[in-house]
This record gives sequence, C-alpha cells and structure tokens, in this order.
Amino acid sequence: MTKRRILAYVGYCGFGLKGSQIQLHVAPEYTIEGIIAKKLFKHNLVKESNYVNPDHLRLDRSTRTDKGVHSLANLISLKVESSVDRSDEHASEAFADYIQQVINSKSENESNLDQQETFPDPQLQAFRVEVVSRRINTRGLVSIRGYEYILPFQIMLDLVKRFDTSPQQEDKIFELLRMKIRNEDIPRLKGEEEKNTLLLQAICEKLNYVLNQFEGFQSFHNFTVSSSSNDGEPMTRQIYHCYASPARVKCDSNHQEEWAIRFKLAGNGFVQHQIRKMISSAVLHVIAPEIMNQEFLDIALLSNEDVYINKVPGEHLIHTRSVLNDPDMEQRFSNCREQQIQFKKTILYPKIFKEHRALLEEHWLKYAREVLSFGNEWLTQKEQVKSRALQSIEAQRLLQLQRREKDVKFREDLLSQQKLLPDRAIPNGYRSHFYSKFKLYPQDERAIKAISDLATMILSKKLPISSNFELLDEAVVSEKLLDPNEIQLDEEL
Repeated sequence: MTKRRILAYVGYCGFGLKGSQIQLHVAPEYTIEGIIAKKLFKHNLVKESNYVNPDHLRLDRSTRTDKGVHSLANLISLKVESSVDRSDEHASEAFADYIQQVINSKSENESNLDQQETFPDPQLQAFRVEVVSRRINTRGLVSIRGYEYILPFQIMLDLVKRFDTSPQQEDKIFELLRMKIRNEDIPRLKGEEEKNTLLLQAICEKLNYVLNQFEGFQSFHNFTVSSSSNDGEPMTRQIYHCYASPARVKCDSNHQEEWAIRFKLAGNGFVQHQIRKMISSAVLHVIAPEIMNQEFLDIALLSNEDVYINKVPGEHLIHTRSVLNDPDMEQRFSNCREQQIQFKKTILYPKIFKEHRALLEEHWLKYAREVLSFGNEWLTQKEQVKSRALQSIEAQRLLQLQRREKDVKFREDLLSQQKLLPDRAIPNGYRSHFYSKFKLYPQDERAIKAISDLATMILSKKLPISSNFELLDEAVVSEKLLDPNEIQLDEEL
C-alpha cells in the first residue's frame, strides 16, 4: 500500500456546519473535510493514526467556506491509501470512481436513526474525483471564485418596511416605486404582483448603485475581520463583477415559485466575511440611506480609516464556481455543470426558501436590530473620521494621477525608441478596469484578443499612447473589438 493524493470536486449544504475546513476541537461531522475523512476511514482508505491527526492527511482546499455557507464548486484534496500502480491510467480512473462512490455514500448519521446525537446533513456530493500529483497546490488551481447570495424578496421587503418610520410604513415603498413609475400612476397598479415587480426592480437598482462600486481592484480592509485573523492576507482584491438582479425561484418539490434578489459576485479571492459585508453595505443603502450614503462608502472603500460594517446572514451565500487555471482540467470539471445546477435548485433553494426559512428570518431580525442599535454610532464614527478620510482619499487620487502621468511618459519614451512591447503598451491598471467594464475574465479568448488589438492600435499610433481608460473603452466598442451586447454572464453558476 502506498499513499495517493486525490482531488474531489464537491457540493454541499452548509446548514448546521461549522465550516468546510477540518478543526481539531470540532467533531468531524460538523465540517465537510471531517465528513470526507471519516467516510474514507470507514472504508479503510485512511489509517486511524492519520484520521485522528488531520495534519497527516495533508488536507488542502481551493476555497474555505465559513459557518453556514454552501458550495457547488469546492476542490478538496488529501492523501489516501492505495495499491494502484501510478503508471496504470485506467486503474487510477477506476480508483477515483471508487473514491467518488465512497464520498457519495450515506454517512452513518444519515442511516442510523437511533443515534443519540443528530449531526447536520450537508447532502455532500462529489461531482468528480481525480487522482493527482502529490505536489499539487489545490488553492493555486483556481484563478477566479464565483458566488451567489440568494435573498427571498419578502425578507428584503420586510426590512424596508421595518426601517420606514411613517405611520403606515409606506413612505419608503412609494419612494422606491417612484423610481420606476410616475406618482399619479401608482394607484393604478394592478394588484400586488405588479407592484412587487416594480419594487423589486427599483430595489435592485439601488443595490447596484453600491455593488457596482466594488468592481475593479480595491482595498477591502473595512470588509473583513481584523487583519490578524486573515493570516497576513492582503486586503486588496480584484472583483470582476458584482451586481443584483431579480430572480424567480422554484423553492420546493411542488414547483412553488417565489421572487428573490440574486446577488452575483466573482473575484480572484475573498477574505473572511468580505462578501457578507459588501452585500450588507448595499442593503443598508436601501433600508438606511442616511447611514450608508456615498460619503460613508467612500470612507470605507477608498480611505485608510477603519469603520465598522455589519454582515448579513451567511446561510444565503453559495460558492457557485471555481474557474481553473489549467484549461484541460477546467474542461473536464465543467462537465459537472448540470449536476451543480441540479444540486442548487433541488437541494439548496428548498432549504433556504422553505425548510430553514424561520431560522433565516430570525437572523435577519437580529441584523435589523443591530442596524437600529448601531445607527447613531455609525453616524458619529463617520463624522469623527470624515476630515482625515477625505484628505486621505484626495491624496490617493493625486498619487494615482501622478502614477498615470509617469506611466504615459515612460511608455512614450519607449515608443519613440521603438522599444515598447505589446504587453507594455496598455496603461497600468487598464486590464483590471477592462475585465470589470466588459464582464470578462482574464483567460477569456475575447478579452485576450481585444486587449491585444488595443495594444496593436497604440503601437501603430492609431490610438494616442496618452489615451485614458474612457477613450480605450470607446475604442473597444467603436472598433468592434467586442460587442458588449453579446457578453452574457452565467446566471446559473
């Protein structure tokens, strides 16, 4: 027997779990990695000495999900006992299939109804398993991580009403409706369905006013826990897209439908609680705009000042996508798409919209109480740091302008000497802007070609080398390097 490293592409429901990562002082049944390790141990694929000491398993993962968070696309690798010859490709594939069956088998707590303690059932499903190199860097396999935060519209509507101080709790509702319809036409709306459809559209517009500002290369030091808890991880992250849209969701086996707000985010990586605080900022802009206005958002996102932002409940958050660096591996794992969508629609949505609805409504009530409790403190905090923050923002803006001027001068000199290479022809920072502006990922062939064509236009002097981001964007469209109307984001994953 020898050790082989396996890579499992898994989906799971996070309700009741303490997170995905195995923890020494937490029962294995409360983490995804613990559940996988226990299943493998029960089938003699992991030694007992290794099972009780997670370090010996050499566990690694592409993404760590927090308490209550779900996933459709996590990659988890560990070493298992195997007698399969490394050079025998067919035997390795058969071994991987066997591991997949083991992971997908019913766990002891699912089949034993007489047990004293009831553990959470994550509905763990391995979509694919492969035998991989011992030296594989599991986290490094993934270049982009996609998330969905699915929020029942009724919960959002209840929040809006809770923060409306008017006698009938209708002022905020009418204010939102006036974004989509003339005041005199509001009484003519035909029923609650038409009214709620307009409200949903208006709320998504207000959410996107905040969410769109997170796109690009930003520092998120105010959108995570203290830096000491992030193991020295940098707080600067690239966000490729961040938006909210209306969604009609089938929320049970009887095909009952419900309106929801679907938040979609994609980035190269997210620090702890970042997404939940980003979404909270957008929600606050809808329900308490006197707190989360543009000034507060600028301070939180653009300055060096520390401000507090609470986080929305985590059980609505689904890790939906892992974009892999290896094109061949990406192609193989993309074949799991239909299984992932089915898992989301038949397992996760019914649990979020029906089975655990009362629990989630309690969590949102707690969130609302926290906002009401801290509201005045937030306003006071903003006033205390505003002067320093505005100075910091202005200083950073001037520094950015100086850097761009230096970059233009540097590239002009290289161009005049005919030493400017295509990769350097594009202004610093434009690629990051381009990916967010046109909703494309760096490895997308359309993005690669469009940026290459822009570089050629600059080198041939068809475009001035001093072109700013806006002029380059215009060139992308006017020269038909891309058709923005043809770019559609994947709403399912």
